[in-house]
Amino acid sequence: MLRLARLLAVLTALLGVSVGAAGSALAQEGPGTDWSFSNETLSTLGLPEINLRQTPDGTVEGAPTEVAAGRYLVSLTSEGEVTSYVDFVQVPAGISEAEATEQVLETARDDVPYEGYVYGGGSFALENKTAWFVVDLAPGEWRTAISYQAGEDGEEIMRLLPLTVTDGTPSATPVAAEIPASVKLELRDEAFGGPEQPVPAGPQVWEITNVGEQPRQVVFWRTEGPVTVEQFQQMMAGLMTGTPVAGAPTFDQFTGVAYAAILSPGKTIWLEPDLTPGDYLAVSYVFDPETGEPAFALGMVQPFTVLGAGATPDASPEATPLV
Repeated sequence: MLRLARLLAVLTALLGVSVGAAGSALAQEGPGTDWSFSNETLSTLGLPEINLRQTPDGTVEGAPTEVAAGRYLVSLTSEGEVTSYVDFVQVPAGISEAEATEQVLETARDDVPYEGYVYGGGSFALENKTAWFVVDLAPGEWRTAISYQAGEDGEEIMRLLPLTVTDGTPSATPVAAEIPASVKLELRDEAFGGPEQPVPAGPQVWEITNVGEQPRQVVFWRTEGPVTVEQFQQMMAGLMTGTPVAGAPTFDQFTGVAYAAILSPGKTIWLEPDLTPGDYLAVSYVFDPETGEPAFALGMVQPFTVLGAGATPDASPEATPLV
């Protein structure tokens, strides 16, 4: 995944790892992708929609300039050979447009948040793919922060499109007060809360809430077998130093399946990953401003299992660590 490869480069630089070691780590075969977004349930809730389309020439289609406060089903489509990212952001007062654009680009590219910004939630779409999510927009002046990158070596370009969110009710069919989430995931600065039970296979609505004090994001990985928190941390240490740790999994045993962009404390978004049976991890990579460490090093790694139809936790295979 190109985004994670760039993130690893940032990790190595900030942690003082030599360029040679970092280059060796990044030269290893990377993870695969099987982007597994669905909107099977979300599309039935009667939510008003924001449909964003990023085209290869840099044009962004479908970005509104004004909406009423409330929840929106957002789709982000990468058209052609580009990848695209979006997060709904409030910019602190007194920051110039150029400075804000550069800072939000760094947040998008390297998952490094800046103090004073409000990150309302978003996601990432691979080439010719669509990512869906639900965002809850409060009244105020927002930006639709959307970036795109053409090819592995292309420059990532960020645009901050003005979005005024007014008091009022979105003009759409009335919807239920609660979105029917079958899985709830809390971001707790140094740990995740949930999922506490195996997740059924197929499209499932995940409610992701930041209940901590720092911005966090989530990368969802499918793995070739169970991976413990310690094993994941050992793998990342090996990637950043260029010296693999014995017994740790390797990068090519991971497949990226979904992504939730940086989310500020108190904010919630909803995703609907369509996951196949197997073993998975939820991981956060954001640097913690107090400790200077990436969130996964603090403990933000959550293993979970997805079970097929008719399977029960007792019937699932015995968890054997991946080596």
